[in-house]
Amino acid sequence: MLKLSSMNKAIFICSPNSEWNIPGGGYKTSAETCKSMLSMLMHAKSTKAEMGSVWLDGDDVPASCNAWGDWKSANVRFFLY
Repeated sequence: MLKLSSMNKAIFICSPNSEWNIPGGGYKTSAETCKSMLSMLMHAKSTKAEMGSVWLDGDDVPASCNAWGDWKSANVRFFLY
């Protein structure tokens, strides 16, 4: 799960145990890619690095980062930090 400072709720972004394919996402995230992405995100958190931008795709993505509902999910298209 991911919760950035601009987000009101944590969201599911991938699965380290299986392929991640959500409605409206447009592509799949493999379990190996998820593990790599989570490693990079945890490194950023542990070093207090600023997350520059995160682009999300999927049917659950709201118009505003602070409008997420409970138990929502998204694909991370790409991110910068």
